[in-house]
Amino acid sequence: MEILGNVGIGTDTPAEKLEVVGNVKAAKFIGDGSQLTNLNVGVSGLNLATDENARVGIGTNDPKARLHVSGDLLVGNGNEADPRAGTIRAGNGQFAGLNITGIGENTASRKIHLHAQGGLQVVGKMGIGTANPTADLEVAGDIKAERYIGVGLVWGPVQKTGLLNSFDKALDYTVPDGHVMVGISSHHSNKHEDRRWSVKYRKLTMVGG
Repeated sequence: MEILGNVGIGTDTPAEKLEVVGNVKAAKFIGDGSQLTNLNVGVSGLNLATDENARVGIGTNDPKARLHVSGDLLVGNGNEADPRAGTIRAGNGQFAGLNITGIGENTASRKIHLHAQGGLQVVGKMGIGTANPTADLEVAGDIKAERYIGVGLVWGPVQKTGLLNSFDKALDYTVPDGHVMVGISSHHSNKHEDRRWSVKYRKLTMVGG
């Protein structure tokens, strides 16, 4: 049966091909729903699950989890330029962990794993205050901590004194506190038997413990 004009159910002045003033109940809707607009999901949100084992895929027809997004995921108040402003939550307050792969690039060589126990694991180099770290961890700025675990030595640049003694005079010099002597050099004159000396030294700092 073909009906010309608009059809109204619950209204005698339909504005569309089919206008229903009230609820619609059906076993199945045919169509991809691409033109549906103004959907009211209600205060409790939109439930896409058809049963307890249902999975939802965005960008994939074969979702591997409850929600499987194939592509970028933008959360909260973020935008394309800075998508960081947002929160990811898990049901019942239980955070099962989050893996972020291929940060800023199209490879899996850099990963961040956020574990449920609160641990943070970074695969690849990590920079704080720098986008181009040259070590496993590079901090462009100060580090403040109550304690460092493990002991390491940090060497400062090599410094050199001037000539410390006159010809035919004894050398008596002590490097500054926190420094160690790493070398000496001398200056001679054919007019004198003795030499004049200068000292090379470096600052040595022990961290950790």
